[in-house]
Amino acid sequence: MKIVNMARQTEIASKLDTFCLLVKGNEMKNVTSGMLYYYSSFVTNVEYFSSNNTTIEQLKSSGNLRIMGNKLAYKISEYDRKTRELEKEYSLSKVEFSKMEDLHFKLFDIYISEKMFGGPNVRPRDSVLLLTNLSVNNEPGLMNQYTGWLKFESGIYKFQDNTYLAQLKKLAIELLTILKEEYRFK
Repeated sequence: MKIVNMARQTEIASKLDTFCLLVKGNEMKNVTSGMLYYYSSFVTNVEYFSSNNTTIEQLKSSGNLRIMGNKLAYKISEYDRKTRELEKEYSLSKVEFSKMEDLHFKLFDIYISEKMFGGPNVRPRDSVLLLTNLSVNNEPGLMNQYTGWLKFESGIYKFQDNTYLAQLKKLAIELLTILKEEYRFK
């Protein structure tokens, strides 16, 4: 199971929203190319939760889920259902993410991004924000499309956090509590 930091996901959505505000705001002349690079760099920082639910699958296929207490069986089934719903949600948003990433590569020089934000020599945020001479494709149609997709996706990330990840975390805690009570796990 991959642990997803929900606070990090919220921060990423916030950075994408900030990019949108900068581009769509009235003070575009005060926005540096460094600001655009910095905030757009969060597009590819999204983490996805994936559950290693082999134990749940074994319980379901063996029929042993039905011999457990109703409360535990219900919570396991609920957790499994929510995990499958999230996987379906991720598969739907992959197409959207691909479109957004394609626009990102058309607007920003990936070599410059990698040089600033990838690898061991990451530049400090404040020094990046001040840069004014970075290559950005300012074609209005592309930038408008890109900004629209970013805003849309930041909403999707928030939705996934609230609708799926927070509920999965709550269900996992409830499951562990029931297991500790019924099976004396420590």
